[in-house]
Amino acid sequence: MAVMVKMLSSPEEMPQSLPTFRKLVLIYPALQAVNFKVPSYQKYRGSNVPSILSTELMMKFYVAYALGMETVDYEELLRNSHWTDEVEANYHKYVNIENLPASSRDGAEISSSPNIKNPGLAKKVNKCFLNPLFSPLLAQDSVLKGLPDTYVLSAEMDPLRDDSFLLVNRLNKLGIRVRHRHWDGMDHGFMGVPSLYVNCHKGWREIVEYLEED
Repeated sequence: MAVMVKMLSSPEEMPQSLPTFRKLVLIYPALQAVNFKVPSYQKYRGSNVPSILSTELMMKFYVAYALGMETVDYEELLRNSHWTDEVEANYHKYVNIENLPASSRDGAEISSSPNIKNPGLAKKVNKCFLNPLFSPLLAQDSVLKGLPDTYVLSAEMDPLRDDSFLLVNRLNKLGIRVRHRHWDGMDHGFMGVPSLYVNCHKGWREIVEYLEED
């Protein structure tokens, strides 16, 4: 992802001769580095997550992709202090907590706006964070309408959980045929540990069946 962002400055620069894909499968995808006040990012912090992927670790991954060895204050990111008027005007609609199902919000704070904005932090991270090649949820409707039938898999105990719900909500509105398989009680990474999770085998079987459907 980082290499593509450096090579291509906008989706319009993508090669036009790519093959046409019939189906797309996304497994607990990371889709946006804009709204870190979504409930799943707020809930699965520190030791409050049963798997290797905590909110803090995901923050480190995003910052490493965007800035290399440079560091930032992760607490400020979790407060959305990197937001600007541009984010509010152009991108909030794509990552709005109100687009999540009630079961996902689970009493969380509805407002995504920061109490205090940090222009220095915004200048440092947003050139990369707001690029749709880095945060696909920020792509324009005209881009997402080009997606094929899509299968989205998400896990309950995962800071990335709400990204999937936001994408599914948006694809449904755009008329894209999307199937969302949400695994309650599962954590990020369960699909890669067949020795520990029976649901890993079930999950891959369901994906294969989906790909084989006409």
